[in-house]
Amino acid sequence: MKTLLASLFFTSTCFGVSNERMLTAIALVESGGNRLAIGDHHLAYGAWQMHRLAWIDGNRWLASQGLPTYPISQWRDPKAQKMVALGYLEGFRRLFKAQGVSDPTPEQIATCWHLGWAGAMRSGFQASDYAQRVSNLAR
Repeated sequence: MKTLLASLFFTSTCFGVSNERMLTAIALVESGGNRLAIGDHHLAYGAWQMHRLAWIDGNRWLASQGLPTYPISQWRDPKAQKMVALGYLEGFRRLFKAQGVSDPTPEQIATCWHLGWAGAMRSGFQASDYAQRVSNLAR
């Protein structure tokens, strides 16, 4: 399992930006990297400010890979947060691949993180200020 996780964090990239760098950049923009942050009217949790449905989506990807899943009640656990955030990120990669986009840009990933897949599609995956900030930090 450690080999799979290392592979996902360090070799999976979008335009040369690793998952590790993307997740770090997203956490910095979302919460300043504060893993105990609670925001959005007490509906977003942790460094990545994940809502309940995002947490479910992240766990869905983890389960599909045979990896442990984490109930949202464990959101304060740094490992749980990072694993579910990784699953959420990889879930977007899977959706992009299904649309024929094998290498989404950091801006596209950040747009999905910020708006969700449906919201990002409605926006035409247009890079907002949020997406630009994430991308600048990731690169």
